[in-house]
Amino acid sequence: MVPSTTEYDGIPGPNFWKLVQCLGAQGGYTGPIDGVLQYNSWVGVQKRLDSLLFYTPPTYTGSGDVETWKGLQRYAGHYGTYEGPVDGYRE
Repeated sequence: MVPSTTEYDGIPGPNFWKLVQCLGAQGGYTGPIDGVLQYNSWVGVQKRLDSLLFYTPPTYTGSGDVETWKGLQRYAGHYGTYEGPVDGYRE
């Protein structure tokens, strides 16, 4: 796995965004892994988080909204790379 400095400084950098897109690819995203998240990237992320029971949407919004960030926080917390609150706040 490509390392991300985010776990050390808390600031999402280029590798972080690429890793998020890789998560989206596990949820069906088929576009480039370039770190530029758009609608399809976010839907893939949401679907993958939903399949892992970290995100329960009324619908897939295709955006990095608060509920998606809560899902990412739950995911990271589960795997030991996040110890903060599950509040959807991203920076």
